[in-house]
Amino acid sequence: MHIQANSSSVPTKPVERNRLRNIGIVAHINAGKTTTTERILYHAGSTRFVGDVDRGNTVTDYLEQERNRGITITSAAVTYNWKKHRINLIDTPGHVDFTIEVERSLSVLDGAVTILDASAGVEAQTITVWNQAAKYKLPNVIFLNKYDKPQADYTMCMKDIKETLNLNAKLVQIPIKTKGGFLTVIDVINRQCFSWTDPSLDHGSKFQTESLAKCQLDKKHLELVEETREKLINCLTDIDEDLADHALSCDKISQVSGDSLAKAIRKATISCQLCPVLIGSSFKYVGVQQLMDAIVNYLPSPLDREYQLRGSTSINEPSKTSKTCLFIFKITHDNRLGPLSYVKVCNGTLVKQQRLLSLSQSQVEQVKRIYRVFADELQEIETPVCKDDIVVISGLDHSRTGDILVDQNFRPKISSSDKLAAVPLKLLDESIIVPQINQMEPVYHCSVESRTVAHQLKLEHALNCISREDPSFTYEIDEVGITTIRGMGKLHLEVTRDRIESEYGIDPILGPLQISYRETIDGSAIEELSVNKLVNSIRNVASIRISLCSKQNAGVWTAKMLKLDTNGDNSLGRLRSDHRKAIESGFLSALSHGPLKGYPLIDCSILLLDFTANGRCSLPVISSIASQCLSSAIKRCSPILLEPIMLLEVVAPKEFSGSILRDIASRRGLVLSTVAKNDNTITIRSQTPLAALGDYSEFLMVSTSGRGSFSLELHSYARSSDTSSPFADY
Repeated sequence: MHIQANSSSVPTKPVERNRLRNIGIVAHINAGKTTTTERILYHAGSTRFVGDVDRGNTVTDYLEQERNRGITITSAAVTYNWKKHRINLIDTPGHVDFTIEVERSLSVLDGAVTILDASAGVEAQTITVWNQAAKYKLPNVIFLNKYDKPQADYTMCMKDIKETLNLNAKLVQIPIKTKGGFLTVIDVINRQCFSWTDPSLDHGSKFQTESLAKCQLDKKHLELVEETREKLINCLTDIDEDLADHALSCDKISQVSGDSLAKAIRKATISCQLCPVLIGSSFKYVGVQQLMDAIVNYLPSPLDREYQLRGSTSINEPSKTSKTCLFIFKITHDNRLGPLSYVKVCNGTLVKQQRLLSLSQSQVEQVKRIYRVFADELQEIETPVCKDDIVVISGLDHSRTGDILVDQNFRPKISSSDKLAAVPLKLLDESIIVPQINQMEPVYHCSVESRTVAHQLKLEHALNCISREDPSFTYEIDEVGITTIRGMGKLHLEVTRDRIESEYGIDPILGPLQISYRETIDGSAIEELSVNKLVNSIRNVASIRISLCSKQNAGVWTAKMLKLDTNGDNSLGRLRSDHRKAIESGFLSALSHGPLKGYPLIDCSILLLDFTANGRCSLPVISSIASQCLSSAIKRCSPILLEPIMLLEVVAPKEFSGSILRDIASRRGLVLSTVAKNDNTITIRSQTPLAALGDYSEFLMVSTSGRGSFSLELHSYARSSDTSSPFADY
């Protein structure tokens, strides 16, 4: 990170909330997210040259690992102005190993641009990020990119979108490829034709805009425009009453005005009833300005987003409190500035030197400086930051990604998002809307150690910093000093290793990559344990009684899931808060290492039936007795080993489909679908155990002569039916 005293590329003047857009760009890997972002920043005047992913000089891919690999690894935030609006844009990763980066970004956004490769249609990670966006009910605009490719086909893409994403998407543009190979885009809303003579000469800055009446188009193209426009109007009249009234007042449906149609598209997009589809080629500089207009015209402002979320619920009125509330959705570490926290102001205003309370850490933090961000460039701002804006702050030494910070004298009541139509958001004091990030379970782990004893403390510091930044990365140090790191995949852990080396000056040694299995129980048990012993000349007397049973799809057990038997004849009504925390800590310790292979336990429910302890019983003793009692109960409940089941998507030429399908069956896989594409390729989706995919990269390379590709995503855990090695030989 570097600080610019005055930089025209970083807008700092405050704007009205209705002129603010918080949007993200999401897509499958290599669909063109970063290239599109580069063109947007250039046309907005935020950069003076256009970066190239292959050359490693893009604005948003600023990490060394990103430029070396040519992919986006971490979400990058940039701010630019376009037509009197300020847009906070986040470029997200497309690789499945970094899905949590997308999740964190989507939680603070008001809308999204989904980019598809027009020659490939909907791909594996497209489905994942779309489901994430749908979970947050994010209004969306789709951009069919790479339409300069010969295999590009918008008809195939629209069919794919409807069948795979189950989405009401409608074209608002139609592409025409000219004889010279350049692309012409027709706006069906206003019946305009956008053409580029040679966009490579001026990076697409200059283009011709003509009405259809002046364009020399074939009759079939003119008929296609009117047909597409009529379908769009018919769809919108079923959604928008104002447009329906306007259409009825017209003699012909073709007389519906472009302004009325654009207003209806905006309303339908914000309510997630419609998704407009645009077409272009970012690499060839075609259609980018029209996409920038669509972001402003169709995607919601924070005011629109708040109205959309509140809807007709019982929390129609926005928060009237002026108390500050921040949400940390990303943390990075800078050698000079220390921890830098990316925050969204959910309520109130943010100023320098403000003292805030972290609700999860129960610690007061002080905001030292506030910055407007432009990828790795920061510009300090002195003016207060208003509600819904996204900025970077320094000075938070204890907070972690996902924490909520409020005024230190503000103690809000946190409630679930039941009133927000099942969107994963929280409510503070029944009025302030804050995001909620779901945890993702790591599926790989390996040991790590420093090459010298002198670097061990530096290694632990590096791991602590990275785990604060990335909730999907965890580490632990056992009783004998062995450090284990856990992540979402091989690439995830490789990038972590590279970051430790390049950012912290440590060359770590990683052990063999292993699969993270899970354990669970198949039964129930009631267990009781008592202790009466002297510890440091103090008599510790305690007794605990619990009930343990399996619970489908409960996931990882947390302290909030502990239930107390308040109906029985016991003393739980007088349970001290510190005793309860010690019991919870003991349970978590027992669940972290199962009896079969030492893997964490999931899908279980614990009911505390009774607990008693004398006044001088220490908390470590209470935690120990709780752990021992639960461990004994687990052993009596028929423990089961679970293995991770992956969603495997393979894209390969059609002639290799037979060998691929036979191989998936031999790996205990279940084929879900096979979809043939127009470019003579086939997409095969299946559920396959991760343990059976150790050599899959080599198999696919040999069997398809290097013409096939695959992606993996965790689907679920299932009872293990294989006794093969847990080592992942990738």
